[in-house]
Amino acid sequence: MSGENGEMENSGNGEMEERSQSKPPARSKDAKSHKLLIVIIALVVVLAAVGAAMFFLMNQQSSVVGAWHITKSETSDSNGSESSDADEYMVFNSDGTGYIYESGTKVNFTWKDLGNGVLELTFKDGDMSTTIRAKYSVQGDSITLSMHINGVDYTLYGNKVNSVPSEGEGRISNWVIMVNGERSKTIRAETKPDGRALWSGEIEIKVYGQDNNPLPNVKVILDGCGIVEAGLTNIDGVIVFQVQDVTLPSGVQEDEILVTFQYGNQKKTDAITVIRGGDSTESVNSWEIYIDENKTKVIKAETQSDGSAVWSGSVKIIVYDQNGNPIEGVQVTLSGCGVDKAAITNSSGMAVFYLSGVTLPSGVQQDYIRVTFEYNGQEKTDTITVIRSS
Repeated sequence: MSGENGEMENSGNGEMEERSQSKPPARSKDAKSHKLLIVIIALVVVLAAVGAAMFFLMNQQSSVVGAWHITKSETSDSNGSESSDADEYMVFNSDGTGYIYESGTKVNFTWKDLGNGVLELTFKDGDMSTTIRAKYSVQGDSITLSMHINGVDYTLYGNKVNSVPSEGEGRISNWVIMVNGERSKTIRAETKPDGRALWSGEIEIKVYGQDNNPLPNVKVILDGCGIVEAGLTNIDGVIVFQVQDVTLPSGVQEDEILVTFQYGNQKKTDAITVIRGGDSTESVNSWEIYIDENKTKVIKAETQSDGSAVWSGSVKIIVYDQNGNPIEGVQVTLSGCGVDKAAITNSSGMAVFYLSGVTLPSGVQQDYIRVTFEYNGQEKTDTITVIRSS
C-alpha cells in the first residue's frame, strides 16, 4: 500500500509541477492600465494631427486665401440702404490667421472656412472675443463678403492684390492743384482762328498723407485734352508739369484732364476742367462792386472808443468783358485801410472777400481801398471809399 501510495504521490506531484510550469505568469492590473493609456494618448495625437492637417488643408484650399483690397461697401438697415467708397485691405492667410488694414492700422483675426461659402471670423481684444459669420463669393480676382452685425447688413466688394501697405505706412489723404501759380482746378483755353481752344502753362500738384505731411513717390498722371503726362512727387510731395497745347477741338466748350494718383495699391482721381475762353482780345471792360450785398462803393466805418473807425463785412465784385459777359480768371486785389487781399474771379466772373478790421486811424475822416484788376496782361483800377460814420 505504501509502495502504491508512494508511486501515486510521485505521479501526482509530477503532474502538478508540469501544469504549474506551463501556466503563463499573471500580469498586474497596473500594467494593463498603463498600456491602455499609451494607446489612448497615441490615438489622440494622431487625431489631433489629422484634424490640424485637415484644417490647414481646408483653409489652404479656400478661395479666400490671399490679400483683398476692399473698394466699395454697402449698408442696409430698417432706415434704408447706403453705398460708399472704401479703402481697406483684408488678408486671409492659409494658416487660419488674418488681418484688416485700414488707415494705417491693423486689426488681427482668426478664420475658418465652414464650407458652402461661409466664413467664421474671430476678433480678440484682450480677454474679449467676437465671432461673426460672413458669406463670401469669389469670381476670378473679385470677392464679395456679406455679413449681419447688430441689425445692419454689410456687403463689401474688393479685388485681389499682390501686396498690402505696412502698418503705419503713409496713405494719400488730399492734394492741392495749382494752375500757373494759382490754386485752381480750372483752365481757360484761348480760342484760335481755326476754332480750337489752346492753353499752355504750368500745373503744380502737391500731395499730402494721412498725417497731413507731404507724401513723396506718389505717381501722378495727367490724361486728357490732348496731353498725357506722368511723374513722381518729390521729397516735398510736389510735382510740376510744364504742359503744351492743352486742346479743346472746334465746337467743344468744355472738357476735363483726368488726374490720377497712384501710391502702392491705392488709387485716387480728380479732374481739371478745361473751358473755352474768348480770344486774346478779351479784356476787362466793366465791373460791379457790392458792399454787404448792396451795390455801392462806399464803406461806413464805425468810430471806436480809441478814436479809430472800424468796419467788417463782405465785398463782392463781378467783372465783365467788352460784350457784357462775366470773365473768369481775373485777379482782383484789394489794398489799403488795413486790407491786403487777392482773389480770382470764378466762372460767374465773381470774386468775394470777407473783410475784418477795415480801419481809419484816429483823426482820419476818409480813405480808400484800391481795387486792381489784372487779366491777359492788362491792369485796371478802381477805389472803394471808406468814410467815418457819424
